[in-house]
Amino acid sequence: MITLLSTEQIYLIIIIVLASILGILALYPIVVYPFIARQIYSLHLERRTHELWGRVCSEPNDYEQRIMRDKGLEWAKRNAEFKEDLHIVSEGYNLYGEYYNYHKERTILIIAGRAESLCYGYYYAPIYERLGYNILLVDKRAHGLSDGKYEDCGQKSYIDYINWAKYIHDNYGINHIGFHAICIGSSAALYACSDEKTPDYIEFEIADGMYKTFRESFKNHMKVAKRSTFIVLDEILLNAKIHSGVNLITDGPHYRIKKMHKPILFIYTNLDKFSTPKDGKALYERCPSKIKDIKFFDKGGHSHVRINNEEKYDAVVKEFLDKVYSE
Repeated sequence: MITLLSTEQIYLIIIIVLASILGILALYPIVVYPFIARQIYSLHLERRTHELWGRVCSEPNDYEQRIMRDKGLEWAKRNAEFKEDLHIVSEGYNLYGEYYNYHKERTILIIAGRAESLCYGYYYAPIYERLGYNILLVDKRAHGLSDGKYEDCGQKSYIDYINWAKYIHDNYGINHIGFHAICIGSSAALYACSDEKTPDYIEFEIADGMYKTFRESFKNHMKVAKRSTFIVLDEILLNAKIHSGVNLITDGPHYRIKKMHKPILFIYTNLDKFSTPKDGKALYERCPSKIKDIKFFDKGGHSHVRINNEEKYDAVVKEFLDKVYSE
């Protein structure tokens, strides 16, 4: 015998089902989004094993990245006789580097981007070898052979580059030191150059692909990857606050550039989807430095400007440095 439900009972069941669905939807961002955000944070900003972000090609499937790697390794092999392995301790972290000592009066410190070891800097070294610089390449905190677990986008680790410069100044008598930095590295170099305690012998920065804020840059990354940024983006950055103690939302080059009074060259490609030319122009306009320049290239993607414009890129660097030391 089948018992028919009353109208009231049917309404009650519908209400219960709808309430359950709404409850699940309400809990979804509370339960699921934080889990997704933690996974993305771990993938991009946390060194999960010591082998990760090591002295290897970070993107072996990228043709241009492999060419940069191969050219860089060829340069390092040709200059092996000039290499000195270095080690410093900065804020308790063991950091490692290579110093190509040509016994010149000036030294360039090349700072790579996220997920890159000092080997990435090999590719940019020939510019400075030709211009008469000693070359310092370093494994960033949490990269290569250096200690560390988290990528803090330079907000804390920028002090490491000041300490590297101090080491070169104190131990080699170098009074002219500059930074050539790429992507996240350019932000760290900016923080080092604009810190009130930065010594005068740190003289300039060449910034290739500096973003406005990490939040804006990572938002662009997520859009290109066709990921939803709703809630998840800021949950990712909340993880950065929790794990590495940095604020990637209301801190960054956009906020610190006003303290930059040392000479700076901004380099961008018009094809950059992550550190956009528009943001580059905004940073340039906010920068109070009396010696500053900005150059845009028509070829190449983010961090791949030089590989597509080597002769012009190197000429732009030389022109800027000539200006710095002629003032």
